[in-house]
Amino acid sequence: MQEEYTSKNFDHLGIVSTICDEIGIQEKLDSLIPPNPLVKMTLGECVKLMIINGLGFTSRPLYLEAQFFESRPVQRLLGRDCLTEINDDRLGRALDQCYDFGCDRMFSIAASQAALRYGVSKKLRHMDSTSMSVEGEYDSDDATPLISFGYSKDHRPDLKQFMIYMMSSQDGDVPLLAQTVAGNSSDKKLFRERLRALKEQIQQGREEYIVADSELYTTETLQEISPQIKWISRVPEKLLIAKELITSSVDLQEIEPGYRVKEVPSTYGGVEQRWLLVCSQQAYDREEKTLKKQVQKELERAKIDLNKLSYQDFDCEHDAREQLRRWSEELNYHQVLTGKMIARGVKQGRGRPRLNEPLNQKYRIQGELQEDPKRIDQVLRSKGRFIRHLV
Repeated sequence: MQEEYTSKNFDHLGIVSTICDEIGIQEKLDSLIPPNPLVKMTLGECVKLMIINGLGFTSRPLYLEAQFFESRPVQRLLGRDCLTEINDDRLGRALDQCYDFGCDRMFSIAASQAALRYGVSKKLRHMDSTSMSVEGEYDSDDATPLISFGYSKDHRPDLKQFMIYMMSSQDGDVPLLAQTVAGNSSDKKLFRERLRALKEQIQQGREEYIVADSELYTTETLQEISPQIKWISRVPEKLLIAKELITSSVDLQEIEPGYRVKEVPSTYGGVEQRWLLVCSQQAYDREEKTLKKQVQKELERAKIDLNKLSYQDFDCEHDAREQLRRWSEELNYHQVLTGKMIARGVKQGRGRPRLNEPLNQKYRIQGELQEDPKRIDQVLRSKGRFIRHLV
């Protein structure tokens, strides 16, 4: 009797399936949420299939999941042939189970198990958040709805959003913690809450390092986590002491081509620190080009505004000078070289003026623009420079 052979697309999905098996995701989920004897597929099997699908058939409705696996060797992926049992109803109920259990909690358990299985070092952790924009109204009666308007990191302030907070290891960039938070959450408050919880988990005498952006650098957070947690962050340039250091003319030591540094002791928020002033030549060249474009754009815009202002009549010379002063203060890189107030007679009312008719005295502004070298030089001194906190 002649055997019949069929072919299935394995692609990269065998690797994904093997990693899931090595981590033990299926077994772990089935131990957390015991299988219902009335269902044919366990939660672990459903989640494993959706993970495989997520890395091979994204951005499709859930009801097309069965269609995706028709051409895949399900028996090799799950260890048994259950193609007829895959449907959107079972997978949807599995997602409901994950939600009831807690997706953030489930992710942390799986991530910890993966880190333990592959020996991922957790000594140095990176922490950050991002926003995810969504379409639609998403009306909610909750006092603090998950989906709301907030600061959009993907530059879509017209859309509501939610935020994803993540902590990953420097060793392999393995995600260790992920959490969905409200779209109007503050990174400063969020980081402080997460680090407070992490501080309670750190064993005595064990060193933990956190790497984050300048949202970590607040008085409340630094006092909260020091000295139990060591941290590396960029010092915000809006701090007066940081701004003065960046624009100062301190001598920098070259550590490698294109990079010069200077270590400076500092105290902020009552916490003693070591700051490292870094000057990158590559960053300086890039930011200098950007600055030149900004200077040129301001000049073009200022010429138009000054021309409009020169046709405006003022009742007295003082008003004209005051208006010119207020307008020139809004310029970042230019100054008015020669500001003159020109007196002119203006007829009262309509029609042609009669002989010897008195005229109203009005004043108009005349001026020329030029670059302000002091301002530009002051801005240039801060280009390519930033401050890092040293552990």
